[in-house]
Amino acid sequence: MKLKSLTLKNIGAYKQQTFDFSSKRSKQNVTLIGGKNGAGKTTFLSAMKLGLFGPLAYDMKTASSTYFKRIKGLMNHDELEKIEGLKISIPWFKIDLTFEQVESSVREEIRFVREWNFTETGGKEFFSIYKDGSSLPVSEEKRDLIFNRFCESLPPYLYDVCLFDGEEINRIIQQDELSNHLERLIKSALKLEVPFLLQDTINRVISDETKNTVDINKQSKFENLKSALNDIIQEDHRLQKRYDDLSNNVEEITLTVNAQKSELKSFGGLLKEE
Repeated sequence: MKLKSLTLKNIGAYKQQTFDFSSKRSKQNVTLIGGKNGAGKTTFLSAMKLGLFGPLAYDMKTASSTYFKRIKGLMNHDELEKIEGLKISIPWFKIDLTFEQVESSVREEIRFVREWNFTETGGKEFFSIYKDGSSLPVSEEKRDLIFNRFCESLPPYLYDVCLFDGEEINRIIQQDELSNHLERLIKSALKLEVPFLLQDTINRVISDETKNTVDINKQSKFENLKSALNDIIQEDHRLQKRYDDLSNNVEEITLTVNAQKSELKSFGGLLKEE
């Protein structure tokens, strides 16, 4: 991967700045960014990482409320105050990064554009990918494919090594974390983290399957109860019909008995009570 340009809009101290990394020297492959304390060097690198990886930059898989709370601290506070309470639908914050990479022996230009907007109900992220200078973004399916391949070739941790903050390296050395830092680097560079990622994936699948099994058992129990309830309702209908039939028979018999009593009395017959 070779960086070409970076545009920041309302990110930290950067209101609307574009940085050009292109160089006429083909062998020049290191870029040094310098500045006084508080000038925005760390914000610059953090914004670049966020633009490339999104939630993965903070070890998160999706754009959750925690993610938006985290990146909100990276946005320009003056602009956040301006739009606070306003119903603004257009993206207000933006990281636009262009780089070159080689895919299947073919050099291609990729442009990642991440935009954000914040309202009273929360934040929203818009992520688009453009290829080879096109003015139209690729489809969502192709975007996800390009992004996944990019993350495979350059994991977030490997990014921290290639584009590192001098102050962060100093902290790692001062706190005696260099061995752990190098261990993670080697695992990432040599893909040695794959077994651990695979194990994590397997555990997650097992967990999901367990939840699905529980759901299936609940569904089966629900269907059994539903069937039993239907049987009870059918039996109730049968008994109600039987009751109505018996009631009609009783009325017919009563009418017959009364008619016979009246006839017997008319012809001088003796009733039992007489």
